[in-house]
Amino acid sequence: MIKSLHIENYRCFSDLQLSDLKTLNLIVGESGSGKTAFLEALFMAGGTSPEIFFRTRGWRGFPDRVEIVGGKSGYESIFRDLFHAFDQEQGILIRFTDSQSGERWLKIYYEESGSFTLPLGKLSSIGSATPISFEWKGGSGQRHLAKVEVTDEGIKTSGFRDIYPIVFISHQTSNPKENAKRFSELSKQMRHQAVVSAVKELFPEIKGISVEVNAGEVMLYASVQDLGERLPLAVFSGGINKYLSVLLAIATTRDGVVLIDEIENGFYYKTMSRILQSIFSFAQANSVQLFATTHSYELQQALLSIVKDNEDDVLLLRAERDGASTRIKRISGQSYRSAIELNLEVR
Repeated sequence: MIKSLHIENYRCFSDLQLSDLKTLNLIVGESGSGKTAFLEALFMAGGTSPEIFFRTRGWRGFPDRVEIVGGKSGYESIFRDLFHAFDQEQGILIRFTDSQSGERWLKIYYEESGSFTLPLGKLSSIGSATPISFEWKGGSGQRHLAKVEVTDEGIKTSGFRDIYPIVFISHQTSNPKENAKRFSELSKQMRHQAVVSAVKELFPEIKGISVEVNAGEVMLYASVQDLGERLPLAVFSGGINKYLSVLLAIATTRDGVVLIDEIENGFYYKTMSRILQSIFSFAQANSVQLFATTHSYELQQALLSIVKDNEDDVLLLRAERDGASTRIKRISGQSYRSAIELNLEVR
């Protein structure tokens, strides 16, 4: 479990330090306050290759294809918004300490001693650029330096073997193919039944879940009461798919971390309390730490049933903009419970 975190010069975070993080960490704050950036920082620090940056870039709506126009300036513009106040002269540091594996960090910076030539190929101009470097140190103490270079074939970089168990879930990253892969892996380990039972308990109309092939692609199907054929879960219910995505991520990330952006999306407010209780219990059973963002006051009220019995395992993190920077205020489980019971605004 991540116990402490330090973010420096990353997006809206100039210098953020947090300690004594809990099993469930709920991040709230106004739109644009840095909630998603907070999750992305953790995800990137737990990564193994600069490819993880391009993945998060895609989740924010950038096109999958990276096209560089303008040589050196075009290359640097890809990474410019990673740096706080666009200051690419200062490096980025994202460091956390895990209770089991120890310290892990990621540094992102431009390597002064090296440069490479941007090939003419698909580019509109040619020039020399200083490569951006992603340097990780894993819990084992092993370091890996990966430089992002551009060739005629596309982006060229390298990976790192010291993998940290961390998963990011949002409305864009939860997909049928990924869910099918995770379910299949659990099935091979004879561990899938716990997930199926949890889904059936909250959604009794579902009688079973299986991996099937649809147009050459593996997908999850559900046996549904009163239907003569199995139905693809992808078209059954957004709430069920979101809930199942979270459970599968938890079950396949034992002793790790699951990040959930806008956790309330897809859940009907009347069932939210039971869903949250199930997710929290599932995380405890698999020793998984949760970080989740939300805008929903209904969700925060629904969370009260968990906080009452687990005050020491819940932490509210409120993101607040202070000029160009974001600071985060810690609110303990006990204080959070009191605020919700008194109907105080804590979003």
